[in-house]
Amino acid sequence: MKIINLHAENYKRLGVVEINPEGHLITIGGKNGAGKSSVLDAIYVALKGRAAAPPQPIRKGEEKCTIRLDLGDMIVTRNFHQKDGLEYTDTLKVESSDGLRYQKPQDTLNALLGEVGFDPFGFVNKKPKDQAAQLLEMVPLPIDLNVFAAADASDFVKRTEANREVKRLEAQVSGIPDEIMPEEVPDREALTEKLGNAADTNSAIERERVRRENEAERIDANRKRLLDDCSRAAKLRDEADEIEAAANRSAEKTDEAEKVLDALPDLEEPVDTNDIRARLTAADAELALIDRQIRREELVAELEKSRKESERFSAGISARAKERNEALAGAEMPVEGLAFAISEDGEAMLTFDGLPFDKDQISTAVQLRVSTAIGMAANPRLRVLRISDGSLLDEDSMKMLAEMAEAEDFQLWVEVVGEGSSGIIMENGLVRGSAEAEQEEAEVTAEPKAKEAAEKAKPANAELEL
Repeated sequence: MKIINLHAENYKRLGVVEINPEGHLITIGGKNGAGKSSVLDAIYVALKGRAAAPPQPIRKGEEKCTIRLDLGDMIVTRNFHQKDGLEYTDTLKVESSDGLRYQKPQDTLNALLGEVGFDPFGFVNKKPKDQAAQLLEMVPLPIDLNVFAAADASDFVKRTEANREVKRLEAQVSGIPDEIMPEEVPDREALTEKLGNAADTNSAIERERVRRENEAERIDANRKRLLDDCSRAAKLRDEADEIEAAANRSAEKTDEAEKVLDALPDLEEPVDTNDIRARLTAADAELALIDRQIRREELVAELEKSRKESERFSAGISARAKERNEALAGAEMPVEGLAFAISEDGEAMLTFDGLPFDKDQISTAVQLRVSTAIGMAANPRLRVLRISDGSLLDEDSMKMLAEMAEAEDFQLWVEVVGEGSSGIIMENGLVRGSAEAEQEEAEVTAEPKAKEAAEKAKPANAELEL
């Protein structure tokens, strides 16, 4: 199905345009602003509707525009209306060649259309990732690349966090030396208790020593007093027998106290606390070592867990990459030799015969041929393609496109700047040589002649009035 007739009236820059295309390569030429793009856009908008229409589809100063496409088996008529500056409305009518109207016209067109707006030369000039993205819209895959990309992004973030935790734990582990732990854990509490008991014992011994020294000093003092008393008694024996008797009693008590003191057992040797303190210091060191090694083992366990978590995320990313590559490799491509691949940045890209689909690897002519073949494969029913920048194509490229269009029975509408050697030439929104263009030219020519005649008639009229 191809375009047999295009009628466009008041669309964008167009006045009334009637085109009955001939052949497979239809060139639309003319100066910039003459309406070339409006012709190609009119075809696209007639089929796609408001989704493809510009904000102001109606020619300035008009209230209605009409685009009619005769596709042979089907006639498409789309009208746009706008009054008093309000938002424009559109209507669509799709009829069969025998006049029957389709009840759901846009659904009918959507089922008919492939990538009717596909521009092979525009496809060549896209960035590799944009080429792949556009082709992915045309080629069905068993997976959703966006879902995979989102999962990859999530796992990349999680893996980054896990790796950050791995580095943190590695730093902590490296800060704790790997030492040999003692066979038995020292009982620090028992040693501490023993040290306390030893201190109590030593304090008691010291108190008893001080008490005994004080007692000995008291006894010595008593003996001195006794000697003094005896000396005085000898001198004062005559003064009182009672003093002597008291002295004797005191002597007896003193002797008894001395006997008691002498009978006491020898004091024990003080407990050596230095040894206990040394053992306690050693126990503290061993306990600190044990704590460090326990913490090290905990950190090593956490480190292993983080490493496994990072490996799990990496495995998920790798598995999705494998499935994505298998899906891309198994995609049914519209052109033999064309394939999907994954770039170093992890994005889908196109290859042709194993080489990246770009100008550094594949010639522009081959790219254009492949792109045109893609567009043709994407439009099996409505066999129409467009090229907006046809002026950038050389003679060989145009010849190749013409041969491809003829071989595949396609219409290729090409916009070129200038008149070229053949094709449809646009001037002021009209087709050069059309009845509408000739009428407009006649009106433009007639206007100055009418003014000239009016100027010539003025003196005669003035004389008559006199």
